[in-house]
Amino acid sequence: MEYYCCFVVFFVTLQKKEMDNKQATLELGTKPVGKLLMQYAIPAIIAMTASSLYNMVDSIFIGQGVGAMAISGLAITFPFMNLSAAFGAAIGLGASTLMSVKLGQKDYRTAENILGNTITLNIIIGVTFGVVCLMFLDPILRFFGASDQTIVYARDYMEIILLGNAITHLYFGMNSALRSASKPRHAMYATMFTVVLIKYIVAA
Repeated sequence: MEYYCCFVVFFVTLQKKEMDNKQATLELGTKPVGKLLMQYAIPAIIAMTASSLYNMVDSIFIGQGVGAMAISGLAITFPFMNLSAAFGAAIGLGASTLMSVKLGQKDYRTAENILGNTITLNIIIGVTFGVVCLMFLDPILRFFGASDQTIVYARDYMEIILLGNAITHLYFGMNSALRSASKPRHAMYATMFTVVLIKYIVAA
């Protein structure tokens, strides 16, 4: 769902009139730095805060509903989750740089091709990473410090996370693509919407 929201907004952006892209390019060279900072940095900060709340809410519900041992198991998974996210973020950042160049050159066809390659690469790496980690999940969790008491909780949590790993990779890739298309607010809205939607689905 994260990927779908980001992809739709970015595709619409690519189809906008040339005048809109000219205006966005001119703003970067003519607007005061303070206004540009507010325009681009504030939505990114809000989006990152909403994304961080995703894990915070998990911690609150698990700590209050299951117990201290479950929280210990959850804490073990955080470095593992960050490692997984790093792959998706790396692809997204590289792709967004290339797309920014091509959009600046008004080479929209190449930008669309880069977008397609980003989607494909994120899916391949996300699925591969998820499958491999599920196959060796217990040894990996042991490596990160799981004990006999905490590994049960860490395993249950990571199995759910890894099953949706490809979607997480797509989210990081497509979110960067939106920002490269001069749509930081759209990226913020997509992040906030998907965090709320995922929490609603999990709660249901």
